[in-house]
Amino acid sequence: MRNAIVLDGRKILGLLLFKGKHRKGLAREIKVDRKTIDNAVNGKMIDAKTALAIARALGVSSDALRPSLFSIPFLSTKGLPTNVGELIGEAHEAELIGEPWKASDLFRTAQELLRQLKPAARQALREINARRRLNDEWSRRIRVAEKGTSDPTQVKLVDRCNRVIGSATKQEVHREGWLHHTVIIVLRTPDGRIACERRHKDTSYWDRLDFLGGHTLISDVGPLQTALREANEEVRLFLGRRRVPVEVDWLKQIGRAYQFTVNVSTTRAGEPFINRERSTLFALTVPPHPALYPEIQDEAFDGIHFVEMNLEVYSLSTLVERFKTRPDEFADGAARILKKYNRDITVRRALDRLFE
Repeated sequence: MRNAIVLDGRKILGLLLFKGKHRKGLAREIKVDRKTIDNAVNGKMIDAKTALAIARALGVSSDALRPSLFSIPFLSTKGLPTNVGELIGEAHEAELIGEPWKASDLFRTAQELLRQLKPAARQALREINARRRLNDEWSRRIRVAEKGTSDPTQVKLVDRCNRVIGSATKQEVHREGWLHHTVIIVLRTPDGRIACERRHKDTSYWDRLDFLGGHTLISDVGPLQTALREANEEVRLFLGRRRVPVEVDWLKQIGRAYQFTVNVSTTRAGEPFINRERSTLFALTVPPHPALYPEIQDEAFDGIHFVEMNLEVYSLSTLVERFKTRPDEFADGAARILKKYNRDITVRRALDRLFE
């Protein structure tokens, strides 16, 4: 069978159980016969299209369902309260999509619920705790691989003359309203359009359109270094299965350094959120290739974990018109650039040359 793959039947059965589904219902949902699902569960070859359909129906990628040398079984939920079992199921889904920090939080919540039972399910607590600690450790490894450290991001603090005066975590910066630097990166497609990210629910400005970018760290020397670091963190490029780094020559500064400013105060989840920042704008143009594809990610609220972002592509003129009629649809970074586009002829001409 051409384009055939093997899936891990234990993972399929586990997800079916956690989602309250069964093999017959899955077969009906993806419009295949029951024997095809049985073949997948029994580790037999199935075509890639069916594997993808099974994975989508279970809420994961087909890669996540493939057998792995390092895979371990799901925890049993037999005899546990329904709400605890649901949390464990959600935690295993998070494991399969590569978000151990989310899995750890869900396992921790399941532990807390179990401890309220009298008598507590001691064996289940031990198993959940071990699985939580496993995910905590993998969260730390991912953080070190992405940022070089497992500690929260240390943002560079500046005074009114842009002189460095110290550092603080992202949460501290926005709670206290300290002045800092950031970069905003506009991702250019080969046909001259703009790839915007749709903000994740675990980040600021949830569900709004935004450009890429991030905070200047205490270790960064100048906006270009920040832009290159942030581009490599947020734009994960793959040529086939090989990771390709963003190169500095692909970045072009637009306008002056620290030209795009904001000073706003609001609340987020009941906590003060003060944003006093000065941003530098860059355009990122990636050389085209038919096998090249991006994965876009950003830091979550905690400044430690990463979450995936969805991309939406628009022409510059479409974004400008959309901003005029629906400004609330845009996050702060994109809003500042589009405002400046309408008011600053130099910025407008530079963007027009790149994107029109």
